[in-house]
Amino acid sequence: MALLAHVAGAIESGLHRQSWRNPGTGDARWLRFLVSCGYTPGPDRTADHRRR
Repeated sequence: MALLAHVAGAIESGLHRQSWRNPGTGDARWLRFLVSCGYTPGPDRTADHRRR
Protein backbone atom coordinates (compact mmCIF):
# COMPACT_ATOMS: atom_id res chain seq x y z
CA MET A 1 0.00 0.00 0.00
CA ALA A 2 2.85 2.38 0.81
CA LEU A 3 4.42 1.71 -2.58
CA LEU A 4 1.13 2.45 -4.35
CA ALA A 5 0.83 5.73 -2.46
CA HIS A 6 4.41 6.63 -3.38
CA VAL A 7 3.84 5.88 -7.08
CA ALA A 8 0.52 7.76 -7.10
CA GLY A 9 2.18 10.78 -5.48
CA ALA A 10 4.96 10.75 -8.06
CA ILE A 11 2.50 10.58 -10.96
CA GLU A 12 0.26 13.31 -9.58
CA SER A 13 3.16 15.65 -8.82
CA GLY A 14 3.82 15.67 -12.56
CA LEU A 15 0.26 16.64 -13.44
CA HIS A 16 -0.62 20.28 -13.93
CA ARG A 17 -3.70 22.19 -15.05
CA GLN A 18 -2.95 21.61 -18.72
CA SER A 19 -2.75 17.84 -18.08
CA TRP A 20 -6.42 17.83 -17.13
CA ARG A 21 -7.46 19.81 -20.20
CA ASN A 22 -5.27 18.16 -22.82
CA PRO A 23 -3.68 15.05 -21.29
CA GLY A 24 -0.81 13.19 -22.90
CA THR A 25 -1.04 9.41 -23.28
CA GLY A 26 0.36 8.62 -19.82
CA ASP A 27 -1.70 11.30 -18.10
CA ALA A 28 -4.89 10.09 -19.82
CA ARG A 29 -4.17 6.54 -18.72
CA TRP A 30 -3.72 7.67 -15.10
CA LEU A 31 -6.91 9.76 -15.19
CA ARG A 32 -8.88 6.81 -16.64
CA PHE A 33 -7.49 4.61 -13.86
CA LEU A 34 -8.68 7.10 -11.23
CA VAL A 35 -12.16 7.22 -12.77
CA SER A 36 -12.29 3.40 -12.87
CA CYS A 37 -11.56 3.43 -9.12
CA GLY A 38 -14.56 5.70 -8.52
CA TYR A 39 -12.89 9.11 -8.51
CA THR A 40 -15.15 11.83 -9.86
CA PRO A 41 -13.35 14.93 -11.13
CA GLY A 42 -14.61 18.17 -9.66
CA PRO A 43 -16.11 21.03 -11.63
CA ASP A 44 -13.87 23.16 -13.81
CA ARG A 45 -13.07 26.22 -11.74
CA THR A 46 -11.18 28.05 -14.45
CA ALA A 47 -13.72 30.86 -14.54
CA ASP A 48 -13.39 31.30 -10.76
CA HIS A 49 -9.63 31.79 -11.06
CA ARG A 50 -9.98 34.33 -13.86
CA ARG A 51 -12.26 36.53 -11.75
CA ARG A 52 -9.65 37.00 -9.03
